[in-house]
Amino acid sequence: VRMASADRRVVRDDGQTYIAATRRPDGTLRKERRVKEGYIPQDEVASYESKASKYAREVRAMPPPGTAPVSQASATTGMTKAQRKNEKRKQKRKEKPEDGEDKEVAEVAEAVASVSVSASTPKSAAAPPPPAAAAAVAAPAPTTSGSQPDR
Repeated sequence: VRMASADRRVVRDDGQTYIAATRRPDGTLRKERRVKEGYIPQDEVASYESKASKYAREVRAMPPPGTAPVSQASATTGMTKAQRKNEKRKQKRKEKPEDGEDKEVAEVAEAVASVSVSASTPKSAAAPPPPAAAAAVAAPAPTTSGSQPDR
């Protein structure tokens, strides 16, 4: 006599398989049952689930459309070959800026650092506006009245 799986199957010397007798919660005894090889009790059989119900369960588990952040891995899966190539180029540009741009940025930064601005400037240092510019601001330019030219 040997024990089989978790449901306490017993294989006897004559080759017959039995599910061993068990005790119910109220204290009564269940009789042992003879079963065929490979039998799965009804309680342990998974219930049938259609494709539509599986799909509905998956859809309920997903967030509403447009709210889930797109990860880098899933962003590249729907891309064409050219789009993936352009994405790689963009990543390289972000990682390593060109040497000319670095030099220009460094020169501008040095120039800004060397410039000093004082808080107060003397009035004599400020130059008055030229008289022609002052007259142009004071008197607006003449406009023609009417939208059609004179005949």
